Amino acid sequence: MSGANHLPESFREVEIFLFDCDGVITSEEGYFDAAGLTIREILESPLYLGLSPQDYSVVPEVFYRRLASMQRIERRKYLSREFIVRLKARGLNSNWDLAFVVIGIYLGDLFGETLQALMESGEGKANEEQVPPDVWEFWLKAGKEGRWNEAFRIDQLAAWGNLLREKSVTVTPRHELHLQLVDDFHPDVRGYDILNELNHRLPTNRQHPDQAPVEPFCKPSPFWTECQMLFQEWYLGETLFEEIYGRPAGFGPKPGLIHAEEPLLGIPKTKRALEAIRDAGYTLGIATGRPAPEIVTPLEEWGLKDFFDAERFGTHDRVEAAEEEIAAMGRQDVLSKPDPFIFLRAFHPKASTLELIEDKSLRENNHNAAIVGDTVADIWAGKAAGFRTVAVLSGASGVLGRKQIEEAQPDLIVQDIYELAELIAKP
Repeated sequence: MSGANHLPESFREVEIFLFDCDGVITSEEGYFDAAGLTIREILESPLYLGLSPQDYSVVPEVFYRRLASMQRIERRKYLSREFIVRLKARGLNSNWDLAFVVIGIYLGDLFGETLQALMESGEGKANEEQVPPDVWEFWLKAGKEGRWNEAFRIDQLAAWGNLLREKSVTVTPRHELHLQLVDDFHPDVRGYDILNELNHRLPTNRQHPDQAPVEPFCKPSPFWTECQMLFQEWYLGETLFEEIYGRPAGFGPKPGLIHAEEPLLGIPKTKRALEAIRDAGYTLGIATGRPAPEIVTPLEEWGLKDFFDAERFGTHDRVEAAEEEIAAMGRQDVLSKPDPFIFLRAFHPKASTLELIEDKSLRENNHNAAIVGDTVADIWAGKAAGFRTVAVLSGASGVLGRKQIEEAQPDLIVQDIYELAELIAKP
């Protein structure tokens, strides 16, 4: 527990510490800002729904310049700290998924009744005053062919926005949005199943549970990918986005939140902590939900990269590559946390993807390594593969999420990595 006087006896075998990054070494605030801006872009941009009439401008450049210059509280207009904490307590760890869940709640409420009308009318014609005709035809086809995961497309939102504004429909922030996670989402649902839980809130699925469910919200899906790319544009900025993805960003300006990042504890204190752990004889590795460029770039800029073993970098792009590899074999495993794959990839750098998924000797009893994370997903993932687990309270959940962290039963809870370094340095 935080305030411990020494490392637990169970850490006697530990030789390697594997660090999650956000909330542990790096700040998540830029990612939360990117999530908030992505939500605002989908709901308010004239290129998409444009449903904030008091701020609405038909000129995209005016809207995007205003958005790019906003202060943090404005960026997170639809995204409260309480919602972030509650969602992370459910084990959903990725910040672009955070944006997707909020967008899904708003879109589900805006279009849920329309989806229900479609299911009940079958071949019936849509009234042009109710639904854009091309969207209705697209949805009918998706429903007939069982491709509900393609129902929402980002390029259809502008047509919806025009129609909804004509009907004086607006969207305003729900300051108690986090309560919907309690009231509308099954208490046992966690991790990526949260994305599918969005579909259960739709009127069609609530009123006709015996019928084939309507499931427009899921991962993977075209709409999920489109939202992820908008998130990446805000976080990376136009120049870095084009370098990484090989195509230009959409409308901007989007200068990139990554360039304002700094370590949670500042550079000097972070260096002292990592140096103390390394000098005590431990090997350090990275296991993060960030793609490689998004962690390597700041670590190099801060002079921290050389503290970590170059072979022990588990990053999101390696998870995506592994999922694509096994998808080609006909499997649909989700390998992001709370699955332990990212920690296993960093701990067993020479093992194959299939070995890390199927070989019990690699997936169990990894007691000579400890993972350091800030969320219950980190703890669940670490414990699932037999790692020792350290929870820090320096992440977004912090004190608010301590109860959930304690319930996950990590081996050790500390305030931050500096406190961990102090414990390690004690004789």
